[in-house]
Amino acid sequence: MNFTTIKFLSSGSLIKRKGHDIVIEAFNLLNKEQSKKVELTILGDGPELRNLKKIINPHINVNFIGFVQPNEISKYYLDAHVFILASRYDGWGVVINEALAFGLPVIVSNSCGASEYIKESVGFVVNPNPLDIYNKLLYFINNIDKYTTISNKCVELSNQINSDVIANKINKILKTYLID
Repeated sequence: MNFTTIKFLSSGSLIKRKGHDIVIEAFNLLNKEQSKKVELTILGDGPELRNLKKIINPHINVNFIGFVQPNEISKYYLDAHVFILASRYDGWGVVINEALAFGLPVIVSNSCGASEYIKESVGFVVNPNPLDIYNKLLYFINNIDKYTTISNKCVELSNQINSDVIANKINKILKTYLID
């Protein structure tokens, strides 16, 4: 695929725990030439919005969309190329499941439960700090030719860990071990 702009997406409440500041700081590390190749869209609203806007370097393209209704969220996933979740802590991070279902490679914090499913074939697990995320941004900037292969693997993984599959596994386990 030939991309003129690589579109990164992050989603979640604009609160400190979700790490949007970490993502923005990672983008701030890009030089002007690199920053021309990327765009960051952040979905969500919350008390950190003003602080987040203050830390953006002028040469970085960041779009704050605000709260998005569930029936409208798919258009943002369909428009994106890579998903980032840099939470300082997240019990699971269901947005990772959503991103994979849309074929988006992911950059996910090792502080998220969903990170246990992420292998390099579908993205990267990182420490929730700007430098680690910056290095993965560079990977996608420099290896966009691998996007289609990675995207297909994301969909394959999503089909293995979606809610229906997990519910069926739990149901099977319960039936095996529970006596009527």
